[in-house]
Amino acid sequence: MPFIVFMIVVSIEPFVRVLSGDHARLLTAIELNGMSQKDYATANGIPYSTLKSRVKKARGELRQVFDDCCHMRLDKQGNLIDYDVKDDKHESC
Repeated sequence: MPFIVFMIVVSIEPFVRVLSGDHARLLTAIELNGMSQKDYATANGIPYSTLKSRVKKARGELRQVFDDCCHMRLDKQGNLIDYDVKDDKHESC
């Protein structure tokens, strides 16, 4: 794993861990460990279309955790360009 990818995973992992159990497990497998959604669906006996919905919901929950902790500035494509930690941040930050 390239060092920059490792650093991103290490930075995001604590936020993923505060999600509900199912969301944390699937985002860890798919987003942090690189498992394909199809492989995850097959391994867990979940229809692929159902998993896609769950991934979308889990990503939304993760985004809320980020929003609770940080003021994020995004470029026109939605890429993070800067952030500030909120003074009144959530306990999970």
